Amino acid sequence: MPATDIRLLALDGGGVRGLSSLMILRCLMATVDPDDPPKPCDYFDMIGGTSTGGLIAIMLGRLGMTVDECIDAYTTLSDRIFEKKTHRMTIKGKLQGRFDGAELERAVKSIVVNRGLDEDALLMDPDSPCKVFVYATSKETGDTVCLTSYRSPRGDNSNLLSSTTIWQACRATSAATTFFDPIAIGPFNEQFVDRALGANNPVYAL
Repeated sequence: MPATDIRLLALDGGGVRGLSSLMILRCLMATVDPDDPPKPCDYFDMIGGTSTGGLIAIMLGRLGMTVDECIDAYTTLSDRIFEKKTHRMTIKGKLQGRFDGAELERAVKSIVVNRGLDEDALLMDPDSPCKVFVYATSKETGDTVCLTSYRSPRGDNSNLLSSTTIWQACRATSAATTFFDPIAIGPFNEQFVDRALGANNPVYAL
């Protein structure tokens, strides 16, 4: 492969169907080395995703999981978070997300801690050879926002880069409308939802 080429892994959204992406990826890694399949973060230069794909991208890239470790973590995560709320209407009559965003936060924090990091570890990891990005939507402006583990040469979102934690990035990219409530992150408490409508395939937005 020429030195100027990069290996990019892009993971679409799709709810629990994200498991099928991991099954395909496991086969792909086995073709690279059948005896000792590499971790995706050791093979790909960039790993990115949207919604469910964003969750998986962070687990594979930022948390350095093998595909099998990611399948186990993703299955456990799905079992915890995809349990419908008993009441979706607040006392003030506001409709809430179908699933509990707080439970998703707790589940992701647990995964982060199990990987040997602080639960509030930043998504930013500029020294890692594998760059990670996930897409979300600014609820205020409707703009596509790319949350990254690296400093972009475009200079975008520097405030978010220095403040967004791993669990916040997971919440932002997976906050599908009607599924989870938006999340406020960054120094200005900007609200984010997922970007499944517009950047479900993260390659096109990149």
